[in-house]
Formats: sequence, C-alpha cells, structure tokens
Amino acid sequence: MNETVEKLKKANDTLKATNQSFSPRDSALEKGLSEMEQYSRKNNVEIKGDKIECPVSDSDLEVVHSVPSKADTPHIIVRFCSRPDKAEFLSKVRKARLQTKDLGIHEVDPRPIYVNEHLTPEKKRLFAKALKLKKENEWMFLWTDDCLITARKHEGSKVLRIPDDADIGVFTN
Repeated sequence: MNETVEKLKKANDTLKATNQSFSPRDSALEKGLSEMEQYSRKNNVEIKGDKIECPVSDSDLEVVHSVPSKADTPHIIVRFCSRPDKAEFLSKVRKARLQTKDLGIHEVDPRPIYVNEHLTPEKKRLFAKALKLKKENEWMFLWTDDCLITARKHEGSKVLRIPDDADIGVFTN
C-alpha cells in the first residue's frame, strides 16, 4: 500500500511540475491572442450615444453594425477601410465634442456622444484601471492612440505607453 501511495505522490509531483511549466506559455498565448484580437479591431471605432451623422462615404466604410450594451442604447461599431480614414474621423469628432443637441435630438437633455477606438474587453478593463489611477494620482492625460493606451503626467512630460497590467505602476512612480 505504501508503495502505491509513493507512486501516486511521484505521479502527482510530476503532473504539478508539468502544469507549472505550462503557466508562462499559457500567459504568453493569452497575451498573443489579445494582441491579435486588438489588431483586428484597429480600423474600428465604437460610437456610444443615440446616433451620429458625419460626412463619410460608403466607400470609406467596410461595415457598420450595432452591438448590445449595458445602457439602453446599443453601441455602434464602424469598421473603416483604412486606418488613416479612421484616424481622421476620430480626430474631427473629438474636436467637435458632439452632443445629442448637435444632431437635432432635443427630446432629452443634451448628452455627449462618445466616439472611441474599439478596444478589446481586456484593453477596456486596463483603460478603466488606468483612468482610476490617473485620477487618484492627479495625472493630466490618458488616451488611446492606435489602440494603445497612453498617458502623460502633465504638459511637456514624457509620454508613456501602458500595454498591459505590468505597466500600470507608472501612475504611482
């Protein structure tokens, strides 16, 4: 009986060691998958609000569809045919700081219309975490640029990239 228990312990130890050897590989695969998923969304923008009209021709867009959200109004995902068109659209919309009243929607109090890069759920979680730390540590700037999370403590300071949770500590340094 002791011999059987010893064999099982050895087998268990071997399985534990094998399992631990997979952990770094698993993390690397998850990171790679997340990066590929984000890369596939690089031409996309996500519109949160009631509706938006902007002079964009049909030939500029690959697809437009709505996705369910926790809010009453579904979000709209727009996939541009080219990244420069997406970047120009985002730049113009952000400068305009659109509200529902700008689009002729007067049934409700004016509300902002948010147009953002279409981040993966993991990147959205990381951005929310970074936003919380930005506020707590009184940083001035946090934004996404080509689906990369970027921060700057104050005007003129160094721009820092935050690709994953390991880099979130920049706010406390």
